[in-house]
Amino acid sequence: MDSIGRFVVVTKPTPYEGLVLASGSSVAAGFALKGSARDLTWYKAQHDRHISSVTHVIKGLPKDISTVFVSSDLLKTFAFRDSDVIVVLGPDGLLANIAKYIVGGQLVITVDSDSLTNGGKLMKHKPESVSKVIASLLDGTSSIAKLPLVSAKFENKDDEVLALNEILVGRLDQISSR
Repeated sequence: MDSIGRFVVVTKPTPYEGLVLASGSSVAAGFALKGSARDLTWYKAQHDRHISSVTHVIKGLPKDISTVFVSSDLLKTFAFRDSDVIVVLGPDGLLANIAKYIVGGQLVITVDSDSLTNGGKLMKHKPESVSKVIASLLDGTSSIAKLPLVSAKFENKDDEVLALNEILVGRLDQISSR
């Protein structure tokens, strides 16, 4: 890699954050979960593991290169630069989601934020190893795997959709299409 312009750390809100936001408070979220299979402490423990992972990643980033944090819900409007190194921190689905936005050939470091609940295959690194991964990137000893993108073009349109592992062809009102 020639030069790293900045690190872009991409995360997504945890289910705990979603519950608290939807309910208005953690107390209300706990009340709303009464009688469900999982209580709020399970979601909070998952959230705490994610926050711990984010902390490890931040500590592993070089201080002399700028860092930007982006939530997955803002990806549609975020402008990636060709010199960005993107650190994706979360489950496999987050990498699949971000793939369509990074068409400039940027390097991506995938980090599993919670190996207890994610269980995927695309997020290759542990949060504690990010500093070593970046060091090998900076000194030119890292190994880089290129993942192919799937492309779909629409008949009679100039639109093209890119995806990492799947493209849904179906009605827009299907839940899985959102």
